[in-house]
Amino acid sequence: MDEPAPYRLRVHGSVSERWVDQYWEMDSFVVERTGELTTTELVGEVTDQAALLGLVTMLYDLGHAIIIIERMTSYNREEMKTEGLSA
Repeated sequence: MDEPAPYRLRVHGSVSERWVDQYWEMDSFVVERTGELTTTELVGEVTDQAALLGLVTMLYDLGHAIIIIERMTSYNREEMKTEGLSA
């Protein structure tokens, strides 16, 4: 992977939107709250494999267990904001 590609990452816990905005050009959504369990989804373009590995490592270091990492065929940031995220 040597060019940007859209990815969807789902993790356990609530990821700070401020943290996401500071380090990554991605959108974050809380997709599920069951009792005390929260699941967050991050969606957006990742520049290359090194950036993807960096993102996963930072999330892991912050204590977020990775549930899924999915390469998407396309991603429209404005569409996701207006229509919401489909979980």
